[in-house]
Amino acid sequence: MADKADNTGPNRLIDEKSPYLIQHAYQPVDWYAWGEAAFERAKEVDKPVLVSIGYSTCHWCHVMAAESFSDPEIAELMNRFLVNIKVDREERPDVDSLYITAVSSLTGSAGWPLNVFLTPAGEPFFGGTYFPPNSRHGMPGWPDVLRGIHKAWNDKDQRAKIEDSATAFIQRLKQHLSELSIPSGSTALSDDLIRDAVQAFAKDYDPKNGGFSGAPKFPMPPVLQFLLTFYQYAKEAGQDSQLRDRSLRMVTGTLDAMAKGGIYDHIGGGFHRYSTDQFWHVPHFEKMLYDNAQLVNVYTDAYQISGDPIYADLVKQTIDYVIRDMTHPEGGFYSAEDADSLSPDAVEGSDKHSAKREGAFYVWSFDELRSLLLVEPDSQAAEVFCYIFDVRENGNVSQDPFGEFERQNILRQVHTIDEAAAHFGLSEMEIRERVDRAKKRLFHSRQNRPRPHLDDKILTAWNGLMISALARASRVFESSRYLAAAERAVGFIYEHLYDKNTRRLYRRWREEERKVAGLADDYTFLMNGLIDLYETNFNPWLLEWAVELMHEFLADFVDLRSGMVYMNPSSHDPYLAFQMKDVVDNVTPSAASAAVMNLVRLYRISGNKNFDTAAETILRCAGGEMVRSPKMAPYLLTAAIISFSKHVHMVIAGNKKSGVTGQMIDAGRRAGGIGQSMVVVGDMTDSETLSHFLEDTMEMKIPDNGAVAQVCFEQACRPPVDTPEKLIEQLETAFK
Repeated sequence: MADKADNTGPNRLIDEKSPYLIQHAYQPVDWYAWGEAAFERAKEVDKPVLVSIGYSTCHWCHVMAAESFSDPEIAELMNRFLVNIKVDREERPDVDSLYITAVSSLTGSAGWPLNVFLTPAGEPFFGGTYFPPNSRHGMPGWPDVLRGIHKAWNDKDQRAKIEDSATAFIQRLKQHLSELSIPSGSTALSDDLIRDAVQAFAKDYDPKNGGFSGAPKFPMPPVLQFLLTFYQYAKEAGQDSQLRDRSLRMVTGTLDAMAKGGIYDHIGGGFHRYSTDQFWHVPHFEKMLYDNAQLVNVYTDAYQISGDPIYADLVKQTIDYVIRDMTHPEGGFYSAEDADSLSPDAVEGSDKHSAKREGAFYVWSFDELRSLLLVEPDSQAAEVFCYIFDVRENGNVSQDPFGEFERQNILRQVHTIDEAAAHFGLSEMEIRERVDRAKKRLFHSRQNRPRPHLDDKILTAWNGLMISALARASRVFESSRYLAAAERAVGFIYEHLYDKNTRRLYRRWREEERKVAGLADDYTFLMNGLIDLYETNFNPWLLEWAVELMHEFLADFVDLRSGMVYMNPSSHDPYLAFQMKDVVDNVTPSAASAAVMNLVRLYRISGNKNFDTAAETILRCAGGEMVRSPKMAPYLLTAAIISFSKHVHMVIAGNKKSGVTGQMIDAGRRAGGIGQSMVVVGDMTDSETLSHFLEDTMEMKIPDNGAVAQVCFEQACRPPVDTPEKLIEQLETAFK
C-alpha cells in the first residue's frame, strides 16, 4: 500500500507496479520512475537529477521516506531544485550497481536508501545513504544537502567543476565496472587456487559462533556451497583430508549456529536477512526469497553428507514457509517480507510509521508467551519451551543499543532436546511433543498479529533460485509436493515472464504486468533451476528451454573474445553509461559464476563444444582477478570444481513410469559423483525433443520392457546394462 500523506494526491508513481515505488506514490515529491521522461525533463529545465534507490522491505528507506519525502516543505525543495527519480533496486540491480559503486567511491561507503545526484546527462557527482531531516550526530540534514547542491549547480564556476569532475568520474567508473582489469586469458583457475580460497575462508572463520565475520553476520550461501563442494571433490579424489574435513566443519559449525539462533524463525520457518550481532541471535527481521532458496540448497547438501535430521527439519520448515506465505496462487514466488510491522498493541488510528517497529511480528514478551502456553493439561510446556529457547522475564536481548527489544524475547535454542529431557526428568519424545505443541500454539497466536508488508512482485532470477532448491530437495526428501511447486513456478515464468515470439525473458511480473528486460542473473539463475528440475523429473522440454536461453545469454551478455560477463545486455538501457561486468559473488552468485556452472552442466549433458569453450573462456577471464583475491567468487570456484571433477555421463532408456527405470535412476544418483550427468529417454517424444540438441538420440532404442543404461567416461562408452546392479558396478569402476 502507498504511504498516503494528508491532503496530497498521487504522483506519477501511482501508475507503477513496483511495491517500493507505490510506497512513495502519495508523497508530495514529484517523483519520476527511471526512464526517458525524467532525463528529458532534467535537460529541459537544466536541473540536476536525484536518483533515490531502495527496496520495499528496507527499514531505513521507510525512515527517510517518513521523515523527509513525506514532509511538504522538504518535498517543495526537492521539486524546486531537482528532477527526482525513484528506483526499486530489486527490479533494476544494474542501475543500483552503477550508483552504489559511485557513492561508495565518492564517500567510502554506501547502502540503502541510496541517494545520488547526477548531471542531466546521468553522470554522478555527489551522493550518500540516509540523511536525517535535520542535522544531527555529524550528519547534514537533507534540506541542507538540497540547498548546497542547488547553490553549487547555479554557481557558474562551481557548476563547471561539477560537470568536469562528473565526466572524469564516470570514465573511471567505466574502467572499474566495465573493462578488464587484467589481460584476457592470462590465468586459469587451478586446484591450488581453490585450496588457497579454502584457507582464506578458514582464516576468517569464527570457530566459536560460526560464520566468517564478526557483527553483523550474513549467511553467505555461496561460501557455504563452495566449501561443501570442495569437501565432496576432495573426498572423491582422495586428497587433502585435513583441509577437506576442516571445510566441512566450517559449514556445519555455521549451519548449526544459524539453526539455533534468532536468525531462524523457530515458529514459522524460514531465515531472516542477517544477524546484527556475532551470535546469530538478533536478526534484521526481513525475509528474502533469495536467502531462503539458497539456504535450502545448502542445508539439503549438508544433510546428504552428514545425515543430520536437524538439517532435514530446517529444509522442510523453510520450504513450508515459502509455499505457505511466499507463493502466488498461480505458482510464482514472491520476493520478500518486511522487517517492520505494526505492534500488536498499536492504538487504532495511530500513525502507522511510529507504530511500526522492527521484528514486532516475531518477538515475545515473557508474560504473553507463558499465558499462551500455561494451558492444561500441558502446563509444563511453558517451562520446557522457555528453558530450550532462552525466554526470560526481562527479555533475552543483551545487545540492544536502540532499545528496540526492551523486555522482549527473540527465540534462540540454547538447550537441546536431550538436555531438556535430563533437566525435567522426561523422555526425549515427551520433550519433543511438548515443544511441537508449544510451537503450534504460538504459530496460531502469531497469525492474529499484523503481518509485515509482503513484497509480492515476482522476479525471474529469485524464482530460478527457488526452483533449483525445490527440485533438489524433492529428490533428496522424495517429495512430490516440492516437485509440483517447482514445476508450477517454471510454468508461471514461461507463461508470464517469457515472450515466446521474441524469445526474450523479462525480469519482473506483478498484477498482470511484466516489465524490465531480463538481466544476466534472470537468465543464469533460471537456467540453473531448469537443469536441476530436469535432473529431477527428466522432462526434456526443460533442457530444450535451458539451451535456448543459454544461446540468448551468450549473445547478449558475454564477450566471447575476452570472457567478460555483463550484468545488463548489449542493447543496454540508454540512460546507463555502459554495460557493467558481473564477476564478484555477493549474497547471490555473480552472473559469471552462475554462467560457468550452467555452461559446464549443459556441456556435460549435451556435448556441445561451444558451451565448453565459453566456460573455459570465462574461467580464464576471471582467473587473474581471483589470484589477487581467491575469496571474491566462491561460486565460480564451485563451478570450477565441477569442471575439474571426473565426468561420468549416463543415458537411461526406459519408460519413466516403469519401476525398473526408476531403480536405474536411483542407482545412478546414489553411485554417481559430483561431476556426473544423466539423461533419461522415456519414449519417442523424449527422443525427438532431445535430438534438437543431443546427437544420436533418435537412433536410441527404448526397450519394450525394463530399461537399459549406458555409462560413458574418459572419452569412451561402456556396453549397455539392463539392471541397477550392473549400472552400480560400472559406476564404481568409473569412480575408482
